[in-house]
Amino acid sequence: MSQKTLTTNELSVRLRQTVARLQRILRQQAMGGLNLTQISCLATIGREGPLPLGEVASRENLSAPFVTKIVTKLEDLGLVERAAVPGDRRVSLVSTTSTGKALLEEVRTRRTAYLNRRLSRLDSREIEALIAALPILERLATEDEPLR
Repeated sequence: MSQKTLTTNELSVRLRQTVARLQRILRQQAMGGLNLTQISCLATIGREGPLPLGEVASRENLSAPFVTKIVTKLEDLGLVERAAVPGDRRVSLVSTTSTGKALLEEVRTRRTAYLNRRLSRLDSREIEALIAALPILERLATEDEPLR
């Protein structure tokens, strides 16, 4: 079947499968000894922190008790730290430590290196096609649509 004759549904299926496969491969490149949920929480805290635990849970779509366990593990490893919120002792803010930031940078560096190796195998026409598609993919990844 020609690429020009793909239906919207066929395109959606192929795009979903391809993005999922690439994401799975990238996740396997470097985890720094953490599982997927731990590295995801650490990345969210690193990118958007300091955050209250409830906000980490919300952004990761996880229960608050589960996130508390994850953050405790990350804290035990020296990757995050908690700080009390002045005026509200019930709430603590979680932020990455320098060790946590270094681990995240290492993970990102390994994943980028993997993509660099894969991209180096493409010819200039394929690279140009990816460059042209990138703004569209970025828009697909950032447009928020409520789950149904």
